[in-house]
Amino acid sequence: MEDGKSAVRWVRDNAAKLGIDPEKVIVGGGSAGGHVAACTALVKEYKASGDPKVPAKPNAMVLFNPALNLTLLTDRKVLGATGDDIAKTISPTLFLTKDAPPAIIFFGTGDKMLAMGTEYVAKAKELGVKAEMHTAADQPHGFFNKAPWAQATVKKTDEFLVSLGYLKGESTIMVPGGAELKVAK
Repeated sequence: MEDGKSAVRWVRDNAAKLGIDPEKVIVGGGSAGGHVAACTALVKEYKASGDPKVPAKPNAMVLFNPALNLTLLTDRKVLGATGDDIAKTISPTLFLTKDAPPAIIFFGTGDKMLAMGTEYVAKAKELGVKAEMHTAADQPHGFFNKAPWAQATVKKTDEFLVSLGYLKGESTIMVPGGAELKVAK
């Protein structure tokens, strides 16, 4: 988490060299990477290195089946001896506030972590935070790594980033047949 936050700070601090807008820094990742990405925005306990005057919080998140509330895991042994304590400390949903960056989240309905996304979106809605979740029927964890789901999720991501003003125009991604993502309500 500290490395993720430090990376956000570094990108923002080097935006001019990179030719990017420092006010449009997006984090993203899948599974554990999605968890770290969400932690960069929401979990305050871990600090970034670098100039503290440069924000380490991203402006938006693109999350593929992320772990968002580790207290919902039925087997926290994967977190080690302090599983319950650490689960509360590193669960992004538990730290969601009205100033959270907008997020797009993808889950397969066959993913046992889907409830984490549902909980996150419901809480975000209550707080007035833009968060949308798209689901792929009967798909497992990591479904987005292969066609046609890779194209479908990238197209939805393009549309999300257009809605934020980070991209312009229509997505040019062609989605092969059979890849329908549903907006979770």
